[in-house]
Amino acid sequence: LLLYFFFVFFVLLFFVFKVSVFFFFFFFKQKTAYEMLRSLVGSEMCIRDRGSTMTKGTTSFGKRHNKSHTLCRRCGRRSYHVQKKTCAGCGYPAAKIRGYNWSRKALGRKTTGSGRCR
Repeated sequence: LLLYFFFVFFVLLFFVFKVSVFFFFFFFKQKTAYEMLRSLVGSEMCIRDRGSTMTKGTTSFGKRHNKSHTLCRRCGRRSYHVQKKTCAGCGYPAAKIRGYNWSRKALGRKTTGSGRCR
């Protein structure tokens, strides 16, 4: 019944008085905390503002449940990208094993003599 009343009121305003639609929606716009400044206490304004901030911490980490990398069949590490079908660690399926001179420690871990040394 209330919605019907507002609809009839809107039609009357628009057709009889030729009032623009913009004025109608501006008049009934929901007010923000800063527009209702006098009726809110300072702590209430902080509570209202808290909902619009973006969180980067614990709540965001809870949404990470898709695996982009899986186990590589050459190096055994969890660095084989499923969509790209390449390993970030060893470069599989390329013939040469991936290695760069800017990473001296990684080269030392992978070179000859770094295995079981039987």
